[in-house]
Amino acid sequence: MGDGPLAVRALTSAGRELLAHGQGGQAVTWTPDGAGIVYTGCVDRPFEVDWLHQVDLDDGAVRRLPYGPATSLSFGPGAARVLGRGGVDPAGWKGYRGGLAGELWLDPGDGRFVRVPTPMGNPTAPHLVGGRLFFLSDHDGTGNVYSCDLDGADLRRHTAHRRYCARHLNSDGRRLVYQSGGELFLLEPNDAEGRRLDVRIGGRRRGPRAVAATRALDGAALSPAGDTLAVTVRGALVTRAVEGGPYRRHGIRTRRHRRPVWLADGSAVVVATGDGGTDERLTLAPVDGSPAFDLDLPPLGLVTELAVAPRGRRLAVANHRHQLMDVRIDVDPATGAVRSQATLLDTSPYDQISDLAWSPEASLLAYSFPDTDSTSCIRFCRLSDGETFPVTEPLSRDRSPSFDPSGRQLFFIGVRALDAVYGEIEPNLTFAAVSRPYTVRLAVEDQPETVDVGAVVRIDRDGLFDRVTPLPVPPARYGMVVGLSDGALLTARPVRPSQAPDGGGTGRGGDLYRYDAVAQRLTPLARRVTELQCLPDLSGALVRTGGRLDRIRLDQPGPAARVTVDDIEVTVDPYAEWRQIFRSAWTLQREYHWSPELGGVDWPAAYRRYRPLVDRVTTREELSDVLGELHGELSSSHTGERGGDHGATVGYGRLGIDWDCRDGHWYVGRVWRVPGTAGPAFGVEPGQRVTAVDLRPVGPGGPMELLVGRADGVVGLQLVEPDGAIRAVTTPVLADDRQLRYRGWVEDNRKLVHWLTGGRVGYVHLPDMGPRGFAEFQRCLLVEARREALLIDARFNGGGHAADLVIERLARRRVGYRLARRGATQGYPHRAAPTAQVVLINERTGSDGETFAQVFRSRGLGTVVGRRTWGGGTGIRPRHRLVDGTVTTQPEYRFVFDDTEKGLENHGCEPDVEVDVSPDDHAAGRDPQLEVAALLAAKRIDAAPTMSDFPRMLGDRITASASASIDHSAPAPEPRG
Repeated sequence: MGDGPLAVRALTSAGRELLAHGQGGQAVTWTPDGAGIVYTGCVDRPFEVDWLHQVDLDDGAVRRLPYGPATSLSFGPGAARVLGRGGVDPAGWKGYRGGLAGELWLDPGDGRFVRVPTPMGNPTAPHLVGGRLFFLSDHDGTGNVYSCDLDGADLRRHTAHRRYCARHLNSDGRRLVYQSGGELFLLEPNDAEGRRLDVRIGGRRRGPRAVAATRALDGAALSPAGDTLAVTVRGALVTRAVEGGPYRRHGIRTRRHRRPVWLADGSAVVVATGDGGTDERLTLAPVDGSPAFDLDLPPLGLVTELAVAPRGRRLAVANHRHQLMDVRIDVDPATGAVRSQATLLDTSPYDQISDLAWSPEASLLAYSFPDTDSTSCIRFCRLSDGETFPVTEPLSRDRSPSFDPSGRQLFFIGVRALDAVYGEIEPNLTFAAVSRPYTVRLAVEDQPETVDVGAVVRIDRDGLFDRVTPLPVPPARYGMVVGLSDGALLTARPVRPSQAPDGGGTGRGGDLYRYDAVAQRLTPLARRVTELQCLPDLSGALVRTGGRLDRIRLDQPGPAARVTVDDIEVTVDPYAEWRQIFRSAWTLQREYHWSPELGGVDWPAAYRRYRPLVDRVTTREELSDVLGELHGELSSSHTGERGGDHGATVGYGRLGIDWDCRDGHWYVGRVWRVPGTAGPAFGVEPGQRVTAVDLRPVGPGGPMELLVGRADGVVGLQLVEPDGAIRAVTTPVLADDRQLRYRGWVEDNRKLVHWLTGGRVGYVHLPDMGPRGFAEFQRCLLVEARREALLIDARFNGGGHAADLVIERLARRRVGYRLARRGATQGYPHRAAPTAQVVLINERTGSDGETFAQVFRSRGLGTVVGRRTWGGGTGIRPRHRLVDGTVTTQPEYRFVFDDTEKGLENHGCEPDVEVDVSPDDHAAGRDPQLEVAALLAAKRIDAAPTMSDFPRMLGDRITASASASIDHSAPAPEPRG
């Protein structure tokens, strides 16, 4: 992958390069006449679901093939063709049996597709060769090549791979080629086994390369004196003077270094290091350049937090096993020999211990302790005897403890100020900003202003919970607090939309303020802080904002001073790094998988099987492919990786326009707009011919190739009207226009449902179960819930965590009415959902979308229509970053339900009424799933429970008000393309 746009490319004999602008496109096959290429892409779709497209080599015209979602197409003799739909990569999820399992559809030449019966499994990559249908399947346990007659009979197996799956089957119509274990194999149709091809690709191996700290800054820490900076960059530990100048690399080159902290005397940096294995080590790196060495300690697990004591050589360590440990480092003054020991202090049965904070004289350790599955308290550990006890009452979630310099008070952030606010969409009550900074006076009588070395902070435990006092600060979402002698440092975020670029302000960072306890005033210090480290004497602090570091003074006002790391570079050996990434990904699955047995998989054997393939990897993309095969051994959903150092790509600008190519010219097709808004392509109308983009003539590749790299900018279009008039239009360019296409798709569906049911059934779509999906649900429900029935479309739902919120809203049933002298009579509870409800699902309804459909049926809310869903019945917490920034996911939870014998994992939610959308339906513009679901919803109206006789005395008043806003005379929608 280079730095160009993602595209399927072809070089013609005349030397002209054609680009098929597919979002994530992949070439599939040549057309039978060799005049075009078929490829997959989702650039013009409202969801990231691939359709087949064809680019003609003659004029560069691109058109979407009308068969619906598909991954492969093969042409046979005459007009025969076979289509591959669905299909999860058998190597990436071995033994997959969910609703998205592959299907083979055959058109024998009469223009109509029929599904070919195949063994229960996951058949993919069909090809017509020698009058038989060849494909990949894993129904016998491992992916191999099979063939059958065109009616599905006479099944034969042609390969017998057991160590690695057969993958990427392709054909020229006479022979077949595939890959297994990084080797290419050629298969003749009548052979019993593929023949390995000895293919050698020339070229030099990649050498080490320099990676700048600006792109790969991980951790950062100031020395106790504030004059030296330690940073970890792409797994390497580097120190330098804060003012700049030379820098020195420390540590052990073959390991990844994380979480740097300075010893209290500033003589060395301690880091967690590892090669990707289960247990990390604590490595001590002297800043004088002496060799770094490991502390002799028992297994520590994966370190989640390090905190150095302000006196002596002592560290607190938290790990992924929910443990808290005390590490002591002793140095023999005579010999200089270093001895270290670790003591287990505490363990939480619920979640990881976090936010470690030492008292000023290092006799106490404060931390946030999860004491139930929904609450956490601040806890103390007295180091002299190891006793632990709570400092705050576990009312909700308390976090971020911090002692003031005297040790008399403990500051913390608590979620305790339950001040409800009204929503603007509905008169519901919610809690938007309930975290506050608090203080706890540890002793009833005041302690000395200063703490002598060796003195112990006194704690009066009687009435400790009652001495919690909130700081008088305005409502906000507070993240961190640091106690000062005259106040505190606070990070806070205003309440922002959850779909904002920063995620809505739910993290620990935010804007940094200084709270003055005497004046009771907040003074802003820095914006958008993500990390904060104060010097031991509280004279200054290191502030991080993304990849930028600044040093601020706390003892006197003044501007922040930039700490430059732009010139720091570390050398990375890609092959060594890829080996470490592979081992880390393997370890994270072993340590975080919901089942200690990993579903019965011999995980060490899987490591031994796939580790040799890493040595043959030559690109980061190939490493991802090997990781996919490794994760596939778990036969589980939600295993994967995203991000990482895959190289930069330049995206296409989007205008929300479908382009039509006719007679060598490009015309405006449909212009996608959000209902009620002008949209980005204001002034552009269907039928216009586009001749130039920013005065650059539109060539055979169409206007899309002139929009490469133009996202988030503005372009000028030259358009020719059907009558020959020329218009110039200036329009903004989007990085992604799927939201426009999505809203148009929803509006098309809504019109069709209204037309089919005479306006009696409302339509709501759930794109996911996150903030976007919940917002879409509420937006549509405001209008659609006033109808007599409701169709909730959960097809293509990408999952999330809001299923229970949607279920609660749909379960709201009307039990009475609210009467008023003037105005319409309203049902009670307000805006109750119609009793008649239907949920629509398909094979691409995933994760929490499947949970929603299952619970909808379990609660008896209505009928489920469509196809069996994806089969993702596990949950994740995407928080583990590998050394190159890759985020990996592990199935940390599994969901089971009382009324499902098979469960959702690797099976999916079964519909009550099964309805498919065939390739012929797509070609004809039909949506039988939506049609059947709408008619079933209308049918449920008459069967829905009725109210008591009380409303009858109101006469027609209720009936009229209930349907006053419904238009039953809407015209039929236009045919759907």
